Amino acid sequence: MKRSLWAILLVLIIIGIALWLGAQAVDVNRECQEENSARQPAPPKTMNISGAKIAGRRDGKPFWHFNAERVEQNLEGGPTTFHKLREGNIYRDGEPYLSFTADLAVHDPKLDEIRLTGNLEAVFPEGTIYTEAASWSIMNEALKVTVPVIVVGDGYHLQAGGMEVDLQAEQARFYNGVILDQGEKGVVMAEYITKSLNDGEFVVPGPFTLEFEIDEAEEDSEDGEE
Repeated sequence: MKRSLWAILLVLIIIGIALWLGAQAVDVNRECQEENSARQPAPPKTMNISGAKIAGRRDGKPFWHFNAERVEQNLEGGPTTFHKLREGNIYRDGEPYLSFTADLAVHDPKLDEIRLTGNLEAVFPEGTIYTEAASWSIMNEALKVTVPVIVVGDGYHLQAGGMEVDLQAEQARFYNGVILDQGEKGVVMAEYITKSLNDGEFVVPGPFTLEFEIDEAEEDSEDGEE
């Protein structure tokens, strides 16, 4: 009888210890979850606006102007995202200089830049740019494209792996497998080509290949005269 009581008592003690250990484990797990939740930053506060037109000004003059299908504005000073950008304008000296449309535009005030992605079409005095992604540095007045790009201008059609437009230096630079088709002037292939934003002349500073068509009728006529 005494052995049975001791056995029952031992079992109860073991059960009690197991329950206590289980409770401790639950408490530790709960504390870990609460600690992890506290570490995770709260999502930024945003405001969504449909069919919005937003303009940026500097020194009292218009600096940029966006018209988008939907705008997601960060209320804590973070980036502002423009979805389905119907029209965008970058101003220079108070006048529109670069106009564009894109699937997405993000204005980052901390980096002082505008990032454009998706079906980007941009028009500037030198021609029209077609690409999938670009960034505009507001402070440096520079457009940068690091993906394949096509530029169509007056009398030329250009393809390149990337390009930069520096308004302060008044120069456009095209690089990485550039193909410049100037119609009757021929096709130039080079790794690097520049273009002045003043006189519009293309410059090839390195090795290049030039291809052009010879009029067979004129060649036959010259042979006949000889």
